[in-house]
Amino acid sequence: MEKIAAKIDVEGVSTGLTLTVRLNSEIVAVHQSPEPTAIEFEFNEQDGKAQLELELSGKTADHTVIDNDGNIVSDNTVTVNNVAFDGIELGHLLYEKTEYYHDFNGTGEKTVDRFYGTMGCNGTVVLKFTCPFYVWLLENM
Repeated sequence: MEKIAAKIDVEGVSTGLTLTVRLNSEIVAVHQSPEPTAIEFEFNEQDGKAQLELELSGKTADHTVIDNDGNIVSDNTVTVNNVAFDGIELGHLLYEKTEYYHDFNGTGEKTVDRFYGTMGCNGTVVLKFTCPFYVWLLENM
């Protein structure tokens, strides 16, 4: 059984926000620091389907400043700068293959959006892939 090294570069996890990383529903990391951070973990590659989840929680209305005209002046968001497996950055493939499940922090209907690197609402970004990882990567590049 091969081990795969995973690395996720994130920034912007401000006070009160938590980013939980799961692989196949199992928590592999919990991040709460505003400093840019590389979240790193390893997993045993098993043939079949796999799922990486990045869940943002703890965001409240206090994390967003809105002016008198309803425009967002400042907002606390989490940015995912990079996801890599065994040193191979997914790059644009990350944005093509992920979905962002959220409900606008409780102010709207549950929705599924494309993910473009920024999490601004409590919710979960999901990347589904298969193992062997290198086969999935070649099939999707």
